[in-house]
Amino acid sequence: MFKIAICDDDPFFCSQLESMILDDFNDSDIEVFESGERLCASIENGDFYDLIFLDIEIPGIDGVETGLRIRNDLQNEIMQLFIFRQKRTIISCFLKFDPITFF
Repeated sequence: MFKIAICDDDPFFCSQLESMILDDFNDSDIEVFESGERLCASIENGDFYDLIFLDIEIPGIDGVETGLRIRNDLQNEIMQLFIFRQKRTIISCFLKFDPITFF
């Protein structure tokens, strides 16, 4: 089972991405965060994610800074980070490629 975090302030996009992931990985546990601060707090409290989708442009600390905090401040080199700017790119990747190769 994959444990996945989506960090984005757009609820519609989060819902779309979550649905696409669950279509192929229905045993995934997905949590959605609207800010980098909340995601980092979750990790600080002991939550672990196999894969994290980070939007670059989110309120508060942006996706790049959130990724740096996860790597440097929280000293986590294991979690896989996917930082994105254009949401259309992610949607098209899920539609064009077998998601197992996408991860």
